Amino acid sequence: MSTRGGIASSADQAVAIGLAVSELVDRSFHSAFAGMEEGCVRVSMRSRDGKGFSLEVSDDGNGRGTLDGLGLAVALAERLGGAIEYESAEGIGTKARIVVAG
Repeated sequence: MSTRGGIASSADQAVAIGLAVSELVDRSFHSAFAGMEEGCVRVSMRSRDGKGFSLEVSDDGNGRGTLDGLGLAVALAERLGGAIEYESAEGIGTKARIVVAG
């Protein structure tokens, strides 16, 4: 197990986190920016007082995202012992957050 930035993870957790980021970023590119010439995707990961972490992927796209097609991200969140939270609002964008308790 290694610790980076106050977040401890095993190799299995690191792989699951990487796959989740890839899935959520890919989802942003495929759904958030339809009809737009440019946009921004942000990825952040924060320690939760040394007791777990939150991983957030957000975009400033059209806000028409849905949970459809996020089955892999949901499964990865569960594998990490957490859950996925999802918000989307037209004209504001979309946020997907995986929250894992310590």
